[in-house]
Amino acid sequence: MTPRALSVEAVHADVRRLLDGRLRRVAGSGAVVVLAWGLLLAWLGARLDGSASSWPLAVDLLMVGALGVGFWAFRRVRARTLDSAAIARGMERAAGLPDGLVRSGLELGRGLPSGVSSSLAGMGVRRLAARLDAPVETLAGAAGRDLAILLRRVAGAAVVLVPLVAALAVLSPDRARAGWSGLLSPVSTWRGPSLPPLEVSPGDVELVRGAPLEIRVGAAARDSVTLRWQSAGDVARTRALPVVDGVANHRFDAVTADMVYRLEAPDGARSEDFTVTPRDPLFVSDVQVRLLFPPHTGRLEEEYRGDVPSLRIPVGTRILVEGHGSRPLGSASLTPVSVDSLGVESARAGEPVEFALDGAGFSGGWAPRRGGVWSWSFTDANGEAAELRPGPLELALIPDGAPTVAITFPSADTLLPLNLRQPLVVQASDDYGVAWMELVAWRVTALGEAREPVTQRLDLGDSRVVLARPLMDLSSWGLLPGDEVRYFVRVVDNAPAGQEARSVEHVLRMPEASALQREAQNRLDQAAEELAALAEETRRSAEETRELEQRARAPDRSADETPTRSGDESVAFEEREGLDAALEEQRERAAQVDSLRRELGQMSETLSEAGAQDEGLRRDLADLQDLLEELAGPEMEARLDELAERMSDLDRREAQEALDDLASEEEQFRERLEEALERMRRAAAQQDFRSTTQEAEELAEQERALAEAMQEEPSGERAEQQDALQAEAEAMDESMEALAERLRELGEDQAADGVEQARAEAQAAAQSMSEAAQSARSGEAQQAGEQGQQAASAMDEAAREMMEAQQRMMQERAQAFQQALEQTSQDALSLARRQAEIREAMQGANPEAMAELRGQAAGLGEGARTMAENLSIAAEAAQAGGGERPVSEALGQAMASLEQVVS
Repeated sequence: MTPRALSVEAVHADVRRLLDGRLRRVAGSGAVVVLAWGLLLAWLGARLDGSASSWPLAVDLLMVGALGVGFWAFRRVRARTLDSAAIARGMERAAGLPDGLVRSGLELGRGLPSGVSSSLAGMGVRRLAARLDAPVETLAGAAGRDLAILLRRVAGAAVVLVPLVAALAVLSPDRARAGWSGLLSPVSTWRGPSLPPLEVSPGDVELVRGAPLEIRVGAAARDSVTLRWQSAGDVARTRALPVVDGVANHRFDAVTADMVYRLEAPDGARSEDFTVTPRDPLFVSDVQVRLLFPPHTGRLEEEYRGDVPSLRIPVGTRILVEGHGSRPLGSASLTPVSVDSLGVESARAGEPVEFALDGAGFSGGWAPRRGGVWSWSFTDANGEAAELRPGPLELALIPDGAPTVAITFPSADTLLPLNLRQPLVVQASDDYGVAWMELVAWRVTALGEAREPVTQRLDLGDSRVVLARPLMDLSSWGLLPGDEVRYFVRVVDNAPAGQEARSVEHVLRMPEASALQREAQNRLDQAAEELAALAEETRRSAEETRELEQRARAPDRSADETPTRSGDESVAFEEREGLDAALEEQRERAAQVDSLRRELGQMSETLSEAGAQDEGLRRDLADLQDLLEELAGPEMEARLDELAERMSDLDRREAQEALDDLASEEEQFRERLEEALERMRRAAAQQDFRSTTQEAEELAEQERALAEAMQEEPSGERAEQQDALQAEAEAMDESMEALAERLRELGEDQAADGVEQARAEAQAAAQSMSEAAQSARSGEAQQAGEQGQQAASAMDEAAREMMEAQQRMMQERAQAFQQALEQTSQDALSLARRQAEIREAMQGANPEAMAELRGQAAGLGEGARTMAENLSIAAEAAQAGGGERPVSEALGQAMASLEQVVS
């Protein structure tokens, strides 16, 4: 260690600083010890109930006194210990120096007396300083040692007390807070807190009469309070109430009269007088709910009173509410709620419906936008809820469903009928009504070009379920083979927003020429069936007319009966009614025949426009149209009109004549119908001949082309094509079988035999097609091609056999007609000669001879009719293309002449 430069003054100053520091540390530690003891004493004497206590004041006084005494002692000890002379003496004793030596050295260091050598004085001071070269703690002497011991003792006490106080604060914070807070305000703690006023609830109150009343009194720092009350018409009463945890309670089980009460405390505290006013409960049971449904639903207004059942209402329904309470209301509303699994109501999102108030009445309305459970809420003017109210209003909103529409006929894509008029069956429905239906159709040409849509709209009058049968007339569209007509139906319901639904899109295809011809044959078959049914109906009607005529003649055959005028009028009325009905039925039958004629005309035009009509079919359709026009043309209409005019004022004899004329008209109509029926059947057979022959030719061409393709490249695809042609050949076999049966029914046995031969060839062709398909699957190209060629040759032979059979049938018919024509010519000459003879005999004949001659003339007329019928049948069989008409006209003139003779 480097020796320090010593001076007596420096050493003296170091010792002084050491002693002063130790004194200050002792004073500080002592203050800490005093404060710790004060906090410990305050903690020991703390009162947790907050009552008055002088202990904090005493502790404060004790701490203040101890600190004051300590401060006084500190000042005295410091002044004595830090005195310069005392420090010098301590240093001299500690260093073993003579008394006064350090003090004299200090004086020499402050200044030399006069006459003293400075060098000698300096040398002496240096020697003294050298002798003081010891630690400061050593030079402090006894005073330093005493202060060190005292500091250790006081600091040790502080080290023990401070952690103890801290531990008490942590372990018992409430006691520490109660004791130490009193040290900050000892006087207030000594005096104690002021008691709070009594807190009474509910104070002034209105409640339902008979309801309980719970009185609660806040009486802090008190042991008991006194309740005083008096009910109207009763004596005053008093009851002491114990205070538990600062609160006293009392319950009145039922308040039935006005009452005044107050509370008093032992310390003199007193509440004001409170009033209890009972009132009758609020009842709301007279509630009327009206439902106004949207106009498009068609539902009438509904009304409910009291509890309303669960309601299922359409969206848009307006609910009107009216009702009354037992006293004036403060509020009335409906609030949306939900019900959980425990049945407890809980608020749900949504604004309540507030009703207008008028005293005890309320009213209002709203259109709910969602369903759910709505709870009634009523309060009086004081905000008290109603004790009795209706049950919750349960609403289920039914949205307006979209309409539905479907085309049930035709149910899938199909071919157009021959008359190009496609009937449809459309089903549509809606929960409240379908406003209108619209049929949308457009043409797609064979080249894929789509034309503008055409719409056909039908108002449905808000019907809920609709079964519509629109007719799609495409006769004026100019359709060609390969064209398509696409269509769908859309409907709109009667809702304000007009919801729309659309059916599946369907396709009608314009058939090819061969299909059109086959359809023509099918339509001729249907027309034949219609004519057969019409002929049978006419036969029954003619029989009924004859029966009516016989009943009309019955009174004339009773010679001994003398009918009264009233009886005559009754019979005439019955006859007139029968005539009216028979005439109307005959007009309807004529209309049906005329409708069939127009349909045949439309079919002829369609076939012609499509290029599918050959000369034979065109001639057959034209002849049938002419025949039907003669059957139900203007002449028949004129005869029926004449009969209708004659019915205006008929006597018995005229009624009998009218009935006879009508029966004759119906019989002639039936005969002509049967004639047309026979012509229709033969025309259908002829068309069947032509269609089957054409199909055989087309199938032979297709088979020949397929055979060449299989010979070049046999494959599974070629085999499938061969299977398809084989299926067509088998279908043709069935058509030929049906044609042969049809021909035998018409008496054309030779033609039927020819068809059977053609059928055998078609069957052979089908067999060859099957073998060709198998060869194609096996990859045998040469064999598949040869078998295909064999099938094509067989089908060619079948077509040739069909044509020969048709030609033989036509030749046979022509020969039969020629024979019938020759026989008819001979018979007509005989009838003419006999007619001339009867005319000559009638001139100048008496009445008896005249009657006989007329009978002979009638027989001639019957023979002429038979001759005409035979000729007509022969002409139909011959299909001579109208050559029979001059003969028929001549026979008609002969018949008219005979009628004149007979009359």
